[in-house]
Amino acid sequence: MIIGPTGDNTNNCNKRCYDLKTKMIDSNVRRSFLWLGVFLVCFFAVLLICAPHADAAYVVDSGNCGADGDNVKWSLDSDGVLTISGKGAMADYESEDIIPRFNYVTNNTKREMKGKSRAKANRSEKELPPWDTNAIKTIMINEGVTSIGEWAFYRCSLKKLVLPKSLEMIKIGAFYWCESLKYVSIPQNVKTIGECAFYLCEQLQTVIIPAKVSMIDGSAFGLCRSLTSIQVDSKNKKYATDDIGCLYNKEKNILMQYPIGRTETTYSISNIVTTIKEDAFSGSKYLKKVEIPNSVSVLERSSFFACKKITSITIPGSVTSIGEEAFMFCSKLKKVRILKGVTTIEREAFCACEKLESIDIPNSVTSIGEGAFSSTNLTSVTIPKSVTLIGKEVFGWCRNLDSIKVETGNSNYSSDSNGCLYNKRKTVLIQYPIGNSRTSFVIPNSVTVIGRGAFLLCQYLTSITVPNGVKTIEEQAFYGTERLPYLILPSSVEKIGEWAFAFNNCFESVTILNPNCKINKNNDFPILCGYKDSTADDFTDSFIDIENHSHTYSEEVFIKQATLTSNGMQYKLCTLCGLTKKVGTIAKISTVKLSKTTYTFTGKARKPVPVVKDANGKKLILNTDFRLKYSGDCIECGKYAVKVVFIGNYQGKKTLKFNIRLAAVSGITQTDDKGIKIMWKAVYGATRYDVVLYQKQPNGKYIQQWKGTRRKPFIENPDVPKGEVWLIKIWAVQEMENGSENYSSVVKYTATAK
Repeated sequence: MIIGPTGDNTNNCNKRCYDLKTKMIDSNVRRSFLWLGVFLVCFFAVLLICAPHADAAYVVDSGNCGADGDNVKWSLDSDGVLTISGKGAMADYESEDIIPRFNYVTNNTKREMKGKSRAKANRSEKELPPWDTNAIKTIMINEGVTSIGEWAFYRCSLKKLVLPKSLEMIKIGAFYWCESLKYVSIPQNVKTIGECAFYLCEQLQTVIIPAKVSMIDGSAFGLCRSLTSIQVDSKNKKYATDDIGCLYNKEKNILMQYPIGRTETTYSISNIVTTIKEDAFSGSKYLKKVEIPNSVSVLERSSFFACKKITSITIPGSVTSIGEEAFMFCSKLKKVRILKGVTTIEREAFCACEKLESIDIPNSVTSIGEGAFSSTNLTSVTIPKSVTLIGKEVFGWCRNLDSIKVETGNSNYSSDSNGCLYNKRKTVLIQYPIGNSRTSFVIPNSVTVIGRGAFLLCQYLTSITVPNGVKTIEEQAFYGTERLPYLILPSSVEKIGEWAFAFNNCFESVTILNPNCKINKNNDFPILCGYKDSTADDFTDSFIDIENHSHTYSEEVFIKQATLTSNGMQYKLCTLCGLTKKVGTIAKISTVKLSKTTYTFTGKARKPVPVVKDANGKKLILNTDFRLKYSGDCIECGKYAVKVVFIGNYQGKKTLKFNIRLAAVSGITQTDDKGIKIMWKAVYGATRYDVVLYQKQPNGKYIQQWKGTRRKPFIENPDVPKGEVWLIKIWAVQEMENGSENYSSVVKYTATAK
């Protein structure tokens, strides 16, 4: 017998087995997915833990920056935090080779300035800092670092600075031009703050100098335009401050830094100060007036550089030297008084003071440095006889300068009637007054050297005659002349300096007649004319052989101006070589005179116009052929002068003198009263009349009997016997508030007693 499931029992059994297997499979799958989920959760958790967060900073660059190599290290993170760590001193670095100081004050003007950035001359060749200065927002210097290297953080864009207690020295230019830095806390152990350490930190507002600082070099806080206060620890043995936050030495006789962000418009320097240090007031935005006391003997370099609102300054005679660039870029400085006692005006002292119209140089000055008054608005200047040294381009770029006069007796320098400045023997033409309106100029035959920048930026000259005798044309001699089309250099010219001819927009050609003339390569000639195979031929492809071309003359007629002593001429020029062709004569000036030299006081201006004629009797026209300059308002009684300045077709000057005085007494009459009674018309402006009476003697002579004054226009003496003859002299007199007196001419009258 077979025993086992059969039928429905068999089917039920199979079904239960199938369900059991299915449940076992589902359970295994679920366990697998569960373990997979656990694995994925752990995996991503590890990733989140190990991977950097999106907001977390990470190091982007690092390296060594120690004076001994790896004794100090640096790292820069992605948030712009530069961390300096280690022990000892940082390395010294070099800065970019630029001149930020001039860029800063000129607002990107086109004029190229010559000079060096602060402390530049003291640096040797070193590497640039290794970090990206534009990426730095915060600098953290850790404990152990003792010295910050030269130019280490030059022009960094940092806003926050943290310095360690271990720091002892901040070297030259360490934070130069960090213009976003607003605050710095100098640690207590710092002993030295180097030159220009925080120069041009424009947003720096307050500085606190701790007790141990024993050395602050020049311009450490110069041109920090937001700086309102410098505070010094009272225990500091070298430095001190005052109520408004100025920095001094301990004795307060050296003014080191005025906080130029202060808003006061006037400031009086203490009368115990003897020295005003470099950059002490440079860049002040608000000061309009600064009073310098007689105690000051030294104005150092750039002491008032770019004080753009100062309008006037008096430099006392106690100051021996006005330092380099002392008032450079004081753009509103209009009035300068230099008192007797000053001996030296150094390089560029008043350069770019564009409102400065006049300057009286005292007879104590012996030296005037290069460019001292360049780029000013001076119209005339007198060099006293005491001056023995004048630098290059002292009056360069002075576009309104009409004349330079050298006092008689100067041992080293001279001038002429054209207002040009020469050495004593007139062998060197130092400066032509480029604002003079004459159109032609003949260089004197004595000249052998045309000095540096002598005609630089000359505005009016269309013709310059260079005599055969000139040997050297120095650098920039004809740089930027605006209307000069041609120039012929004679065979005597041996050397042409750098940039002597450059930026001459009107130049059409220059003729060089010396075939062996040395021509500096930094010159720019539109066309050079000369001899074939000469140095001029070798210099340029734009060359014309003067021996092998036909002359083509310009349509424009040029003028050589007539003078008081010689005729002028009208001429045309060859458009290729500059050869002249005379087409007319301009007669010389022969008559310059006033119709009279004495004019009557009327209470109104008396400005006589001279009679001016040429040699042919032609009358010259005011404001076309000449201008007039009067020495005063010509209203009050006194002595005056009128200067006749020739223009247009004429050049030269002549001064005529005249007087304004009270009218003489007139309308004298004798009344029929007993004795003598004389009356006259009142004189306009007279406050009294001086009268002298003379009695006629039997021998015909007159003897003075009475002298006195009258307030009214009459005099009488009833006691004079009938028939006596008397001589009366009368002057009208004007009494002035200052105590002076003006007299009319004397009038005489003879009367017989009744």
